[in-house]
Amino acid sequence: MDWSDMADKGLKDMIDIDELNHATVLWNLYKRYVTDDIYTYVGPTLLAVNPFKSMKDKYPPECINDYKKIIEADSNTYLDVMRALPPHAYAISSYAHKQMTETKVR
Repeated sequence: MDWSDMADKGLKDMIDIDELNHATVLWNLYKRYVTDDIYTYVGPTLLAVNPFKSMKDKYPPECINDYKKIIEADSNTYLDVMRALPPHAYAISSYAHKQMTETKVR
């Protein structure tokens, strides 16, 4: 892990933190919060921090099209597509949809 990334802007997936503890979790969430990155992954789990303000400009309705690419990707590459995009609730929804359609489990 590149500590300079975490020190500057935080990591989008905390699974990349070598030593995950209270301090590193809080520091990473804080660094992402101050840059208006309110979503952070911990592996397959999405953490959301309440920004206490409107985020319409940061997450316009059109951004959903980026996350639809997860559903449209083939079964070998959809996780790579998901990891390339910023963390978002749309990504988790697309991932769940892809898993249900791939495994036929409901």
